[in-house]
This record gives sequence, C-alpha cells and structure tokens, in this order.
Amino acid sequence: MHNVNQNIDLNTLRFLFERYKDYLFPFVVILASIFLFIRVVLPSFFGMFEALEKQQTELLTLSNMENKLSLLKGIDESTLDSHLKVVSKALPIDKDFEGLLNAISDASGKSVVSIAGFKFTVGKLSGEDEQVGVENPFPTLDIELNINGTPAEANDFIGKLNKTLPLSQINVISINEELSNIKINFYYKRLTRSSPDDSLPLSAVSDSGLSLINKLSSSFSIPASLELTSTLSAVINPNPFE
Repeated sequence: MHNVNQNIDLNTLRFLFERYKDYLFPFVVILASIFLFIRVVLPSFFGMFEALEKQQTELLTLSNMENKLSLLKGIDESTLDSHLKVVSKALPIDKDFEGLLNAISDASGKSVVSIAGFKFTVGKLSGEDEQVGVENPFPTLDIELNINGTPAEANDFIGKLNKTLPLSQINVISINEELSNIKINFYYKRLTRSSPDDSLPLSAVSDSGLSLINKLSSSFSIPASLELTSTLSAVINPNPFE
C-alpha cells in the first residue's frame, strides 16, 4: 500500500512538472530578481543618496576653509593685535584686579585726588557658577572707593574713570566736602567654550563692531601697568569671598 501511494505521489509530481515546466524557470528568475533587488539594488540606491549628501557636506567644508584662508590672508596682523588689545582691555575675560586698580590709579592721577582706601567683593572664584541675568549678561567686579578731594575733584575723577578701560559703571556716589565714597561696577565677560568646526564659516568683524572698536580706541584711555603700592592705601574687605 505504501509503494502504491509513493507511486501516485511521484506520478502527480511528474504530471505537475510536465504541465507547469514552462512556467517554472520564469518563476525562479522572478524570485531571484526580487531577492537581488532587495539585497543589492535598494542598499546601493540609498547609499548613493548618502554619498551625495556626504559629498555636499565635504564641498561645503572645503569652501568654508578656503574662505577662512582668504579672510585670514587679507587681515593685517598689527591691526588685529591692536583690536584684540582694545577689546580685551575694555571687557576682560576674567576678574582683572590689576586692570581695574590701574584704571583707578590712572584716573586719580589725572584728576589730582588721592585714594583714601578701597574694598572689593571677590565673589566666586569660579566664573562657571555665576548667575547672570538676561537683562545684564555681563558679570561685574564690585569695588568701593574712598577718595580725598573736593566735590569738583571727585566729579572730575568720575569723568576720567568713565573714559578709562576696563569699562565700568558708577553705582553709588556719596560726595562730601573732603571725602567721597563711590561704588563702582567693573565689567568683564568670560569666553564660552567651543570646539572648532570646519563646516562653519568665519566672518569678519562687522562694520558696527569696527566702529565700536574705533570709538573705544579714540575715546577711552588704556592705563599702563603701574606700581600701585605707593598710590593706593588698601582697605581690603576682611571676607573677600562674600
């Protein structure tokens, strides 16, 4: 009985093969084509778009690097150094104690007043934790001065200090006949950390930026480093970390 069933199955298969053999080869070809399309053609198709996108990115990077090189070649090094000196003196990248004391000493010498004493608040030594408001994006180093001189001499000192770098703002003024108390905020701005990115363009200083630098150069004085011990009688805040 088993042999009979086996013969029937073989006969059936032979019959089906003879009947559909003309369609078997095209069917296999179609399956193979579908397999090759999914495994070979589609990945190559998407890979071509990725290659084109990468090519565009590389071309953009190359163009930016060429523009940067052209821009740097056209910059006068002495002018760049001069601009850097002005902006770094106007807005130091850190708490510049020496710079502000030089400014105070320079302004006091030009206005013929003497510094009776001063105290300053250091704040946090690590600028990363400083909280700066949206309305005032620049942190300050605050100093309180006592100066000997007439009210006219004190006003002259304030005017000279306002035209001396680093940039500052008078916060509180108390003027008497012979002794005046002034609270001053000296501005500084820490640089933000950034990683070089060749894909980003390098822009020259804008016209408004150049105008501001020229104004700082012509209208403000940069005091030289001075020996402050003979000029200033320091009254340091006993708690400099408050």
